Amino acid sequence: MGSSAALAMAPIAVRNKVVFISPTASNPKLTMAGDYFFRVCPSDAYEGEFVANVAYNKLKVRRVSILYINNDYGIGLKDSFKKVFEKLNGDIISEGSFNEGDSDFRSQLAKI
Repeated sequence: MGSSAALAMAPIAVRNKVVFISPTASNPKLTMAGDYFFRVCPSDAYEGEFVANVAYNKLKVRRVSILYINNDYGIGLKDSFKKVFEKLNGDIISEGSFNEGDSDFRSQLAKI
């Protein structure tokens, strides 16, 4: 259901001409996954853009640290946010990631 699984499965669906519909896969790379892949949620390209615009324009945030889950979903969302936030002249102070299942974020937060 998630982006990592969809990115792995999409080429197989295309090769076998099987329609593949994902309710949750949102990595921007999936936009080019082929004619047999469809998703029913927005691409992270739009979500990252939206959040960057809200942070910069509405909340007046100019400096951020990004903490993201280290998988295709988190990386896609982080990259989209970062691209738009920097285009708006926002400053990314730091980036840190965590793995699924992690419960201790002290080292990442200490760096921030």
